[in-house]
Amino acid sequence: MAKQPKKTVFRLVDECFKAQVWCFKHGYKIYPIVDQGKYRITIERGGAIKKGDHLYSINNKEWADKVFELYLKLYVAGQKKGL
Repeated sequence: MAKQPKKTVFRLVDECFKAQVWCFKHGYKIYPIVDQGKYRITIERGGAIKKGDHLYSINNKEWADKVFELYLKLYVAGQKKGL
């Protein structure tokens, strides 16, 4: 019997979910869009859309890590500003 490849499991922590909820409440949406057969991370707020420069492989979950990294970055920046 052939060995099955190990699945990579992205473990989310409570801080990531707190950051995501905070971003939603403040009007931020972060999501991938397909561009040139790969994912490009997009940040949307109040109708303004900003697309990232980096392209991520669709088969790789690195893009999901980046989405939560951006949620955390926005959350921390907002907390420092007292929002």
